[in-house]
Amino acid sequence: EVPVHAVVAAAGSPVIRRLAAAAFASRGQQPLRVVLPSPGAGDVGAEALGAVAEFLYTDRVTLPRRLLSQGIAAAEGLGLAELAAKLREQQRQGGSQDGAE
Repeated sequence: EVPVHAVVAAAGSPVIRRLAAAAFASRGQQPLRVVLPSPGAGDVGAEALGAVAEFLYTDRVTLPRRLLSQGIAAAEGLGLAELAAKLREQQRQGGSQDGAE
């Protein structure tokens, strides 16, 4: 994790856009955290990245059931074992139709 005071919003990720707006509004008083992927992690989709950002700032995650596998892969690739475990638990429970927390 690298603390920064600015972030480039990922295309299609409303969570990251809101975080960026909040960071700029706070004028650096609340730095954002950036998680860098480990080598070979592959691409992380915008929706999965939004879920990662949501988890980092709220300790909660909302991800549609259809994206749970992608979210788990993204969390593992980013070295976020706690997030991967939460998503695996949701997957075992069957997730939800619209999202999971």
